[in-house]
Amino acid sequence: MDLSYFIIIGIVFLIALFWLPSCIVITPNKTVSILETFGKYSGTRQAGLSFKRPFPFQSISSRISLNQMDLDVSMDLKTGDNLFIKYTVAVQLRVVDPQKATYELSDTKSQLKNYISSCVRAEVGQKKFMEIYNQRDEIETAVKRDLAEKFNSFGYEIVGVLAQEPIPPKEVSESYAKATSSEMLKIAATNEAEASKIKVVREAEAQKEAKRLQGEGIASQRKAIAEGFKTSCKDIANGLGVQEDIIFALLAQNNKYDVLRDISNNPGSLIVTDVGSSSESDELLKSLKSFKTLEKLTEKKVHK
Repeated sequence: MDLSYFIIIGIVFLIALFWLPSCIVITPNKTVSILETFGKYSGTRQAGLSFKRPFPFQSISSRISLNQMDLDVSMDLKTGDNLFIKYTVAVQLRVVDPQKATYELSDTKSQLKNYISSCVRAEVGQKKFMEIYNQRDEIETAVKRDLAEKFNSFGYEIVGVLAQEPIPPKEVSESYAKATSSEMLKIAATNEAEASKIKVVREAEAQKEAKRLQGEGIASQRKAIAEGFKTSCKDIANGLGVQEDIIFALLAQNNKYDVLRDISNNPGSLIVTDVGSSSESDELLKSLKSFKTLEKLTEKKVHK
């Protein structure tokens, strides 16, 4: 065989050896390969093993990940109450149209962040600080709604929007903390005062009830003593054959002397009392009058 024949076979083999690998497309999982024919979009290849025309007729221009990605956008904002705050919004998105995601934006992440920043500023720029702080759910919903159509035109779907807490200047945070602490101390002082008031009222009510019961006890005790004393006088008078009022006066006078004797047993005690026969007589008359008064009161109570 002619040598030129072997040369041609060799060239064909080398060309085939060079072209065959360029026809094979291996695409990783959760990824899409973008194909171009002489620089023009000509299709995609899904994950796994696939084939295409050999190079240079068709080539893989890029690979697009289908995994969810997060874009954190931090910005400085001026609130409606003239505070300059730092505000961060995290947008979760994924590719739904690989062709648009490849060709619609030249600098994908940077341009998407600019759209997010512009939307957030329009949404929260006129709100006051506490509104931004307390209305994060409403802000997240509004930002997601406003960005959905625009991002869809770029081949992306917004999965979620997470608005973080706004960060005010340090001096504002310290002032707010002091105000909150002062308010808490005020509430604590009010509660403590209310508790003290309740305690004082309860103690007063308890003392009132105790004194009432004590008074009833003393009244009952005195009543029992008086009735016992009267019964004793009556028994002694019947035994001696004299009037009860005389026995009452004598016992009352005798009790007085017993009291004076008990007091005199304590060293340093000073006793001032009337002396003389007239004084003794007066004491007896007083005792008799007391007995008569007690007897009348008892009779009235019985008749009632």
